[in-house]
Amino acid sequence: MSTAVIGKAFANTRAPFVSSANASILYVGTYTGHGSKGIYGFRFTATNGDLQSLGLIAEVINPSALALVPSTAQHGGGRRLLAVRETSKEADGLGGAVLSYLIDQSSGSLELVDQALSHGDGPCSISLDESGRYVFVANFWSGSVAVLPLMANGRFGVSSAVVQNHGHSIHPQRQREPHPHAFRTTPNNHFAVVADLGTDKLSIYRFDSSTGHIAPASPAFFQTKAGSGPRHLAFSHDGRFLYVIHEIDCTVSVISVDESDGSLKLLQTVPTMDEGLNQPGDAAELLLHTNGRFLYASTRQTSTIRLFQIDGTSGKLTPVRDFSTAGQSPAVFSIDPSGRWLIAGNQNSNDLALFPIEYSTGILGKLHSSISVNTPSSLVFVPAS
Repeated sequence: MSTAVIGKAFANTRAPFVSSANASILYVGTYTGHGSKGIYGFRFTATNGDLQSLGLIAEVINPSALALVPSTAQHGGGRRLLAVRETSKEADGLGGAVLSYLIDQSSGSLELVDQALSHGDGPCSISLDESGRYVFVANFWSGSVAVLPLMANGRFGVSSAVVQNHGHSIHPQRQREPHPHAFRTTPNNHFAVVADLGTDKLSIYRFDSSTGHIAPASPAFFQTKAGSGPRHLAFSHDGRFLYVIHEIDCTVSVISVDESDGSLKLLQTVPTMDEGLNQPGDAAELLLHTNGRFLYASTRQTSTIRLFQIDGTSGKLTPVRDFSTAGQSPAVFSIDPSGRWLIAGNQNSNDLALFPIEYSTGILGKLHSSISVNTPSSLVFVPAS
C-alpha cells in the first residue's frame, strides 16, 4: 500500500468555507498503519461538488466500517456515528470493538461517547435496525455476529444476541471457515440477514425489535452458489427484493423476500464485470440509487463500477454500462443525499474519486475531482441539518 498522506489534493480541495447549513458532512473510515490514522472528514456541497477537507476527525485503529444512526433516533438530541475497530486478538492483541460518536454538525468533529467489544475478531460490518435502537455487527475473522442495544445516551447496552457461525465451502484459501461480511435487518424490521463469505450462506433470523433478540427463521438458511462468496447486502426500498454481491465469483444475485416468513428465492444472477477476463474474483460494494431505479456494483480487480437498471415490477437487473473509478481497487463507494454525486474509495491508489450522476439515467459523468486519502474503506454522508 502507498504511504501517501491525506491532504495531497488533485482538485477542489481548497474551496471557500461552506456553511454547515447547506453542506453535508462526509466521513471516511480507513485501514490504518500505512499513512492513515482513523476517520477523516469533509464538507460536501452538492450544488457544485466541492469537497472541503476537515482533516483527521477521530484517531482510531482500523475504523473500516461506519454507520449513521437514523435521524428518527435522535439519541441524546444529536446525530451519532458508529464505527468498528477492525482488530483481532491474534494480529493486534485486541479483540474487535464498536464505537459510538456524537456528531457536531457545525464543525464536523466527533466526540467519543462509548465503545464496546464486538464479541469477535475483525468486525468488518456495522448497521442499525430501522428504529436505530439496535446495532448489528459481523466479525469476519472469528466467524461471529452480534446485536447490541444503543441506549438513548449513545452508550451500548449488554449484547442481546451473539451467534457463532460454522461451516466452510469450496474455495481452498478463502472459504476454510465462516467469514460473515454483512448483517442487516429487512426494511420491515421483522428479520435480519447475515451474508457469510466463507460458507456461501445467507442466514435468516426473526428479529424482535422490542428486545433485540434474534431467532432462526424457517428456513434458517439460503444457500448461494458454491464458491460465490456473498459479501454485501442491499434491500429494495419496498423490501420485496434483496441484492447480494458475491466477492469471489463477481456476481450480483437478485432474491425475492417473503415479508411474512423471511424466506428467500433466487430470481437472477448477473456478473459485475465482463466474462472471460480471467481475473481473480474481487467484487466489493453494491448500492441502490436514492431513487430506487438503479443499482451500482464495484469490482476491485478491474477498478470499475457497473450500472444496472432495476425493473420495478420484477426486481431484475439489466446491465447498462461500466465506469472506471479513476483509481485502483474501489472497495467502497457512496451516493450523496441529493442522489446527484457518487464518490468512490479507491483503496490501492489511496484516493477518493467524485463523479456526477445523471439523475434520470443513473449514468456517471466524467471525473469531477480526486483527493488523497489512504486506504478508504467506508464512506458515510451526514445530510445538512
